[in-house]
Amino acid sequence: MNPVQILIMPNRQSVKIFVLFTLILFFHLNAHAQNVQYEMKDSFISQNGVVLNYMEKNQGENAVVFLHGFGLSTYSWEIFFGDSLANSKFYFIDLKGFGFSDKPENSDYSINEQAKLIIEFLHIKNIKRVSLVGHSYGGMVCLAIMNEIVRKRTNGIDVKNIVLLDVPAHRDIKPKFIKVLNNDFAFNLIQKFTSRNLIAKRVLSATFFDYKKANEKYLDRYEFFFKMQGIENSMRLVARQIIPDNIDEIEGSFGLIQCPTLILWGAEDKLIPLEYGHLLNKQIPNSQLEIIEKCGHVPQEEMPELTKSIMMDFWEKYSD
Repeated sequence: MNPVQILIMPNRQSVKIFVLFTLILFFHLNAHAQNVQYEMKDSFISQNGVVLNYMEKNQGENAVVFLHGFGLSTYSWEIFFGDSLANSKFYFIDLKGFGFSDKPENSDYSINEQAKLIIEFLHIKNIKRVSLVGHSYGGMVCLAIMNEIVRKRTNGIDVKNIVLLDVPAHRDIKPKFIKVLNNDFAFNLIQKFTSRNLIAKRVLSATFFDYKKANEKYLDRYEFFFKMQGIENSMRLVARQIIPDNIDEIEGSFGLIQCPTLILWGAEDKLIPLEYGHLLNKQIPNSQLEIIEKCGHVPQEEMPELTKSIMMDFWEKYSD
């Protein structure tokens, strides 16, 4: 029965069908929403009052800190939530402006500010030795942390090893979404006339090699976090401040990194081409590059089991 037939039916029957359709839709949407269960875990309050959401998993003397990419959250690392590494505790942190962490207006969202917050977190948690893991924007934060450590050597933190996934580590990398967020006219159009569902679909299409698989598995999660209050403001500010004033200094410190470094890259990354993975591999002395075929910009979500296996093997290789 098509909509035209419904409209010309007797009123009572039309009302019954309409009510039935409404109830079906209501219960479908509620059941759909119940599948999305994300929540704030623990909170860390910095000296300047910024609240960061984080999760702790497992127990051990060695710390592994996971930093997510632009627009993502701790749940980007969900594949590691149920796993353990010998004598290691996992920390999953929502960076400032993302996930359940604070999203203050007119604030400093530079990667150097993010790095300072993570270093402060490590000091508060009395973490002396740490393995850093960073995807995309989170990898930039890892490299900013390393710049602080290798140049100043006053932080009292020993970085055991690093894992970097599809990191835009160089000045000339400018993904299209950064340009859109920096364009007032385009940003206002998107904000007013584009649903968060459509934005989530566009992001998945741009970042995954297999969009169909991504849409089936991650659409709810991406849409959930794109609906959070203040996210548009924080994403825009991050985009405007994404290239730090000391980018040359940070790039210059790549050659000073001595700890073992794993560089993971999706072969079909459309945002940050594989050539930049090869370049980073040449610049960081004790690094190895692992390429994941048929994979886009987010290996830990698109190829989770393979990504986890490669990372676990790397950590086991350099375990004490």
